[in-house]
Amino acid sequence: MRRPLSVLLMLVAGVLTPATSALAAPAHAPAGPAAASLGIRLVDVPRSGAHDPRALRYIIDRSPPGAVIRRRVLVDNNSPSVAHVALYPDAAVITRGSFIGDTGQTGSELTSWIRTSRRALRLAPHASAMADVKIKVPGDASPGERYGVIWAQETTPVRARGNLAVTEVNRVGIRIYLSVGPGGAPPTNFTISRVTGARLKNGDPVVVARVSNTGGRAVDLSGYLKLSDGPGGVRAGPFPIQHGTTLAPGQPGEVWTTLSKQLADGPWRVMLNLVSGLTGRQVYANVDFGGGAHMAYVAALRRYLALAAILVLAAGLAVLVRQRLIRRGRRLETATEDQASA
Repeated sequence: MRRPLSVLLMLVAGVLTPATSALAAPAHAPAGPAAASLGIRLVDVPRSGAHDPRALRYIIDRSPPGAVIRRRVLVDNNSPSVAHVALYPDAAVITRGSFIGDTGQTGSELTSWIRTSRRALRLAPHASAMADVKIKVPGDASPGERYGVIWAQETTPVRARGNLAVTEVNRVGIRIYLSVGPGGAPPTNFTISRVTGARLKNGDPVVVARVSNTGGRAVDLSGYLKLSDGPGGVRAGPFPIQHGTTLAPGQPGEVWTTLSKQLADGPWRVMLNLVSGLTGRQVYANVDFGGGAHMAYVAALRRYLALAAILVLAAGLAVLVRQRLIRRGRRLETATEDQASA
């Protein structure tokens, strides 16, 4: 059973260097006659996912080996020009807290299972077209969760000065989270282990939460936080989580949000609420924005310093080895000359 949707997923995503996230923040192409605006959305969803916000936006399913999954997508041309659109599946991974869809029709086990009813679309200005997406899971498929993306892409050559040739790429997509295995879907679960506050060098206070995916499905984390018990009993919020994260099973990561510079250092009592689909977690913590950089920057600085130290050490060793080789060569030359004179 399927239920029609009306949720527009994305607008233009990528110019020259295309966006890699299958649901990155919308980006806009430069104005001009060659610029195109595309949208893509799911048209239906299984009844079991009708109340799951993630299932309304992404292709999320649990399938036993040998089953067939079907979805319909609608591609919109929101520009005043005709759009020639390619529709194709691509590989994707979840790494460093982000869902990354590949951009070169990269093959994967999952993409080999996917077929679209239409590979090329010619869309009149402000027109739409429907396409079927079929995922046929082989009977010998191993258990586990796999990730992919369905891209709708328009590639347009752009005139440039001189001999410079530029190609403009507009790409939008729908993520795929496919879990394969017998029985019901693995549980979705995550834990929030630490909530801290800091103030960036530019003066912005940030709240950072350390999160771990302890379930059997990927999570897309979003939510909000509230501040209370501040100086003089002040309250603030709710503030949306501005930088969420996507985590595969077993992966740790961070979610964080930037607040107003005018916010007092504290101390504050933070209530953090995070959700992924229908799964939510809430924690309380005491934070202070009394200075210091965000832990991610500190960790990055430590990594860079460690790498710099390794490079300096390697360079020093190389110089030392070279000097020893030169000295050895000179000694050999001297010994040879002495033997010749003798």
